[in-house]
This record gives sequence, C-alpha cells and structure tokens, in this order.
Amino acid sequence: MSVFSGIFLDCHLRLISTEYVMFDRFSHPSNFSVPKIPSVVLTLLLTGVPLLAQPVESHPKQPASVSSLKILDSLEVDLGDRSIFYNRIEPPVLKSWVKPKPAPAEATVIYVQTAEELAEEKRLAALRYEWLNLEAAVYVGRGSEVRMSTEEGEVVALSSIDFRHLEMLFHFEDEGVFYSAFCFQYSWTREELAEWRREDPTAAWPLEHKAFPVEVGGMSRFEVISAPRGKAGEAAIEGLEALHAYHDANRKALVAAFAEREKARLVYEQEEAERKANPPAPKDTVINYFPIRSVYATQSEGVEVRK
Repeated sequence: MSVFSGIFLDCHLRLISTEYVMFDRFSHPSNFSVPKIPSVVLTLLLTGVPLLAQPVESHPKQPASVSSLKILDSLEVDLGDRSIFYNRIEPPVLKSWVKPKPAPAEATVIYVQTAEELAEEKRLAALRYEWLNLEAAVYVGRGSEVRMSTEEGEVVALSSIDFRHLEMLFHFEDEGVFYSAFCFQYSWTREELAEWRREDPTAAWPLEHKAFPVEVGGMSRFEVISAPRGKAGEAAIEGLEALHAYHDANRKALVAAFAEREKARLVYEQEEAERKANPPAPKDTVINYFPIRSVYATQSEGVEVRK
C-alpha cells in the first residue's frame, strides 16, 4: 500500500477565496480546521486510494470556482441541507522555490528621551503602587455592594456609585499612589429581583431592602460594613476612597462611556436575534485534494513509518 505522508487540501466555501494548506502525519498547523471528514473518506485520503469515481457533471451544486480544476475523482457527502464534496484533482504545477535575497542591514537608531519623558519617568518611579481587587453587585438605581479582597480578609462596603460606570477602569492615580484595579461586577434591576422573588419566595436577598448611601452635594459616598483590622484593611479603604474621588472627578466621561457601551450591547443583541430568526442558508463545502510524497515519506522508504 502506498504511504502518503502529506496532503494538499484546498478548502473553500462559496464567496470565499481559495487558500492552499499542507499538512503531514508528523506536523500540522494548529489553526487549520476543515469540516468533519467521514472515517472512510479520511482513510482513502491518507492512503492515496482513489475515491469512488463520479464525474463532476453529476454534482451540479458544486461552485463554479472548481471548473478550472481537472477533477479525477469526486465524492459527495449529503448532509441534508448542504453537501460536502471531496474532489481528487490533478496536482498543480508548483513554482520552484527561490531563496530570497537577504534584506539590507538597517541603520541603528538611538532614541534619546526628551526632557518631558525623563521627568515623567522620574515621577512614575516615585509613586507608590497598589492593587485593588474588587467585586461589585450593582442594584440598579440604588447603589452597589462592594467586596475587596486583601491579605488580611475581605472589606465589604455599600456605595452610592453604580459600579458599571467603572467596569473599564484598570488604573488611576490619586495623591501619589498609582492604583491598578480589577473589578468583577454584575447587576440586578428591581424587575429582575421581583421576578426572582416570584419564582422562589424563600430566596434570601439581604440587600434587597437595604438603604444604600446617597450622594450629598454631587459627591459619592460609601459605608464600610466590615473590614479586617490591619494595614491591608486600611489600605483597601484608602483605595476605595480614592476610587470614589476618581469617579466624582470623571463622572461625566464615565457615564457617557457606559451609555455608549450599553448602546452597542443593545445593537449586538438585536443583530443576534435577527440572525437567529433568519439564519443564513447553509453553504456547500468543497475540499479539493491531491496526495504527494513528503520528505518524511521519502526518508522512510522501506522502514516502518512511525505512528
């Protein structure tokens, strides 16, 4: 039995340009994928045994793009709403590879920092760096329950801020401290809470009727419910204060950015609903192949091929 350790596959859909890909039994590109091939067809492909001879004229559904290829054998796998065509084609004449000329050496560029850049680098080096790891449960229209993890335990606080406004905030500065922040947040509307209450009257929602802090004079506020005693707890509360100060100073931009994200989300959900209601018609798949001997097969002549 002939051993073919390499196969060229020309996989393309209608309206998609042709792209040649080669793989062999020893290595293959991890990002290459083709429609699921029946085991009997895969065996024929890998062994080089000709497929059941069927003239291409018997498959009128095949895309016109294959008309320029000389098809030796063809097999159609009918999937009901679409078909997969496996065409054994006459090997194309490949151009000989020419080693490219080495690129000319590039001139060495020495970058010299400006006075402003040096000053900014010095300023950043003088900052203290802190990490804020937060989880926020947003009660829409009321406030947020915030939990902060520290080495000494968890800080729990109630805030007047809608933490959805801060979901894209990853770092900020406040009074000589550079804060890196990660906030996992989720939200509930009053309607969602009421619906869950109807589904399960025994469900416990400790914050469902909790009074959240309210803003005073346009300034956000928070109330610490529990916190560990120690430097880590104090640093977390200090970071929470800095976060509220940043929110107040950038409120307009944060709210506007959140509104844009919500607008984009609604558009995406609408488009997804339309795609589900009117799914695109299934398209046939054409796989053109021709077996070749790779360098691995040539080197293993007369020797059992490694599996």
